[in-house]
Amino acid sequence: MSDEAPTPEQREQLEAMIAPGAFWLLVGPRGAAKTTFASSLIWAINKWYPKYVVFTNILFKQKRVDENGVETFDEFYPKGTYKVTSLSEVFHLLPDILEQKKNVLLVIDEALQSEGFSSGQTVLSADVRAVRSFASILRKLRISVILIAQSWKMVQSSYRNADFITGLLRRRWDGQLVPGYGRREVLQVIGPRGYEIRADRLIVHDEYTFMLATDPTGFGKPSELAEPGDVIFDTTSPAQFGMGVYKKNKKRFNLFAAVNSISVIEEKVVEALRHHLANPPGPSMVGQQPRRMDIPDVESEDLPPDEDTEGGGTSRRLSEEERTQIKFRVAAGESVRKIARDMQVSVGTVGHYVRQAREQMGS
Repeated sequence: MSDEAPTPEQREQLEAMIAPGAFWLLVGPRGAAKTTFASSLIWAINKWYPKYVVFTNILFKQKRVDENGVETFDEFYPKGTYKVTSLSEVFHLLPDILEQKKNVLLVIDEALQSEGFSSGQTVLSADVRAVRSFASILRKLRISVILIAQSWKMVQSSYRNADFITGLLRRRWDGQLVPGYGRREVLQVIGPRGYEIRADRLIVHDEYTFMLATDPTGFGKPSELAEPGDVIFDTTSPAQFGMGVYKKNKKRFNLFAAVNSISVIEEKVVEALRHHLANPPGPSMVGQQPRRMDIPDVESEDLPPDEDTEGGGTSRRLSEEERTQIKFRVAAGESVRKIARDMQVSVGTVGHYVRQAREQMGS
């Protein structure tokens, strides 16, 4: 990205690309300067687009010389760019950002190592389903997302028919995109109409793509080549990114519950978010009673233990995350049968955990 101010046309194009609700995959082989490009984009947004803030797990550092003349590095983020290592931190920052009427660009590096985004998780994983729910409300939260990964196929393995993905920002090997240009110099922008998945193959329609020349150096220079005052990213690895915990009770962050908590009109989102964070699932504080939740009655005769869902659901032991998810979804008014169908477990299994939740809460 250039240090020069963007033209009106460039500003319009970028704002359209990262409009709230957008979900991009930045993919390419290792060493293709994916993080370098993302870092340049972050700095450009920070400098030229004041209505945006950036959340990222990329580790930025600035070289300095101390009073003894020793060169060292300090972690460094400019105003308007926030280091986040979990979705919990994202949600804890959001209320203040939304009150300022600002948009958020969330950039997650090495996405395949992240909870919920990982290629090692299946579409049935509670975290993956929660992330899909999160993706469906990005526009409401004024968030756009860029996931950085080595392969679109690895991400696609967790998100079958991932219709929430806007498009791809793709690096390829030397000369594959534009003859004579290296993998670090050209980025292919593939919009929503520019690609489709057929039999696990990525089909690109070139008429709906364009090439973007990029600076292969800058933020990606080795530490030993940095001059005092230079800001670069740590090339060894980004910070890990996971679900995180609630500040209030240090319990694991429940993304599905957080998403469910903002099933309100736009004007009430900040209030609902603050209420959820102040009253997280589980014991609110050590020594206090759990917060009660209205769990509808489920009659056992309506829930035969061996009845499977239409999708072939089975009876199995559910994880703690899945049990919590059931409790919140039923409390939000979803039918037991719909939950069973989505989770691909038997209706009887869902009913069992609903009744168990009522008993634990003293109903």
